[in-house]
This record gives sequence, structure tokens and C-alpha cells, in this order.
Amino acid sequence: MKTMTDPIRNPVPARSASSVDARALDKLLDIGGADLRAALCVQLTEDFSRLSAALDDDCTQTVANASHELKGLAATVGAERLTDMVSTFDGGVQTLPREARKVMVGAVQREIGAVLDLLAGARQGPKRA
Repeated sequence: MKTMTDPIRNPVPARSASSVDARALDKLLDIGGADLRAALCVQLTEDFSRLSAALDDDCTQTVANASHELKGLAATVGAERLTDMVSTFDGGVQTLPREARKVMVGAVQREIGAVLDLLAGARQGPKRA
């Protein structure tokens, strides 16, 4: 049974080592050559950054839409912990008190930062021995 991350009780430390399924990310990034890999990393970075910024919006509908899109994007790249974290409030974010939402969003944004760090390293491709 998979356990869900509880960002209220167990917030993710700043720039933690992200829980990303490296095989899923490599499979996604290896669909083309080096140019496609770099372009895909740039696009994923832009998408994660845009969604992270949208989570700060005061409009709960904007936050709900961003969290739903983020859940799918995180699952696509194999960011398992981020997927779990966003799943805890996707669909219910509109009913959360503002302060609780801010705590959860902060934890999610820190995890997004860890995924962005990973994407920055992945842009050049796997290290060959």
C-alpha cells in the first residue's frame, strides 16, 4: 500500500532530493536525440514554473486548476512524491482555509524546486562511463 505524503505534518525540506522515478524520466527524455531532450527539459521547466506560480494565486479556482494539471505533469515525469502531495489537495483546495492552503502550497513548491533541479541536470543527458 502506497502512503501519501502529508505536507502539513511532514513538509518537504527546501531542495530535498526529489522522489522521481529515474526510469520514467529517462524514458520520457530519451524519445529523441540530444536536441529534443534539451527542448523537452526546457518545456517541462517552463510548465512546472508556471504551475508553481499559479499556486500562489488568491483565486482558489486558479489554484485548483493548476494543482490538477500539476498532478498529471508530475506523474508523467515520474515525480512520485510531488504527485502524492498534489493529490492530497487536488479537488479539495477550494475548501481549505487560506493558511492551510499556504502551508501545503509551500511544501509543493519546494518539491517542484527539487524536480526543477533534477530537470536542469537531466538536460545534458545521462553521464556515460
